[in-house]
Amino acid sequence: VADAAVWTQPDADGRSRLVAYLVDRGAPALAGILRSFLAASLPAALIPTRFVRLESLPLTPSGKVSRPSLPPPETLRQTPLAPRTEAERTILALFQEVLEASDIGVRDDFFEWGGDSLKAVALMARVFEATGIRLPAAVILTASTVEDLAKEVARGDPGQVMSVWMRRSGDRVPLVCLPGLGADPLWMLPLMAALDPRQPLLGLSFVGLKPPITISDAAERGVTA
Repeated sequence: VADAAVWTQPDADGRSRLVAYLVDRGAPALAGILRSFLAASLPAALIPTRFVRLESLPLTPSGKVSRPSLPPPETLRQTPLAPRTEAERTILALFQEVLEASDIGVRDDFFEWGGDSLKAVALMARVFEATGIRLPAAVILTASTVEDLAKEVARGDPGQVMSVWMRRSGDRVPLVCLPGLGADPLWMLPLMAALDPRQPLLGLSFVGLKPPITISDAAERGVTA
């Protein structure tokens, strides 16, 4: 994040909500990771509910951020894209239910609409109920739209090793973490925030696998997935 500002904006019901405006430094920072980073030092009420990316922050003649000039998120949106497949219709309905929002499109970001780790867990539970495919909650970090999550469901398998790149970039040897049977890479968000930005981090999730299975076998299957 090269620059940021937070300001209150009214939601559809007229209630005030905190919106974070970001200027990216290179690759976009994932909203889910930003929320986890902020949660380490802020109470939940002070964590922005929306994250909006701008090319630059509006400034006053004196060079300070002109917070009243920060645009409401809705004015920056294109028309929400409607679902094109039955899978997208199913996942979109689950997004709307968990996020309590009706005007989400299939390319809108889960975290930029107020999603967090608890809602991600709830979403994956509903995905399993609706499709029979069990996915780790951490998959929402890299498949945070209806479009991308529907593709993950289509590739899903009742028993598999899933790999989730928490951070791909960096010039160091990747660190591979194995949460264990039934655990979810989502717990690694605080770890990733504490690591050097040059440290790639790959999380594995053993979805539906049953012992006996060796750690080396599980790791090889996840890394090559």
